[in-house]
Amino acid sequence: SAPGLGGTIRITSDGGDITADGEIVADRGTVIISNLGGGPGPNGAPPPAPSVSLDGSFASIRAETIQIASAGDLNLGLNTSVSLKGVTVSLSALRDINGGFLNLSGDGPIPVTNSSGNVDIRAGSSIRLAGLEVGRRNNGRTTGLNITIDAGSSFSITNFLSLFTDASDLTSGGNISLTSGGPMSLGNSANL
Repeated sequence: SAPGLGGTIRITSDGGDITADGEIVADRGTVIISNLGGGPGPNGAPPPAPSVSLDGSFASIRAETIQIASAGDLNLGLNTSVSLKGVTVSLSALRDINGGFLNLSGDGPIPVTNSSGNVDIRAGSSIRLAGLEVGRRNNGRTTGLNITIDAGSSFSITNFLSLFTDASDLTSGGNISLTSGGPMSLGNSANL
């Protein structure tokens, strides 16, 4: 692979569903998946709420930065596990984020060098996952490595929650924020 920053892969829809069951790779680059947009429905009705779904035996994304935004629900690995290997990750849905076990740590805390290493997971309504693991290790950064999880109405982990960030040598950052506008269930085991 060539030196330097990678390029950008964009998968966008102007308000329609997006479904992926394949490998999307932008080494040292950015992957953006979004179906935000789309105007009002017929006769001025509210726009439909399309979903973004990553599911299937081959669903994976690998990039320095991963940004996924859904105008409706974001579904991650409802039937099989999904691999999201990114240093800086943003997952957002105007409605719900649903999924199985979501591992954003790889085989251990991900070393953060070239981008902020921030992980933002935000849903306008609920976040419901079987498990969530996020780990970041500082590798020369002075800012970043924040983990923010924000559910508008409820947050639920069925089994396992682990959030870890390494704040060594940071002048700002290294924060963990987990908020919900309503009930919060942390499953069988929670490590923060």
